[in-house]
Amino acid sequence: MRVGIASIKRWETGLIQSESILPYGPQLNNYSDLVPSIKESNENDAEPLNEDEQRIITHVAVTFPEERTVYEAAHREKIWSKTHIGALIPYSLAHDLTEI
Repeated sequence: MRVGIASIKRWETGLIQSESILPYGPQLNNYSDLVPSIKESNENDAEPLNEDEQRIITHVAVTFPEERTVYEAAHREKIWSKTHIGALIPYSLAHDLTEI
């Protein structure tokens, strides 16, 4: 999520509010808020990814070809060493990403 925000400077759904620092990496912290929207959604109504979104996904996939490389990169981020487990990661810090 933070990569998309840092790359295209927006997040459109408004449903994803923040992530938290957890032992294996950053995780969304409001899954329970998302479940109703996911259940009510119709996949046939989904819009195709735009060019920026496709570019971001491709960049992440090429940069981190194995799951372990994503984990390791997340743990090298400055925010990881400065924040305790369970703390929120504000999206306003997306511009500070160094690993992508």
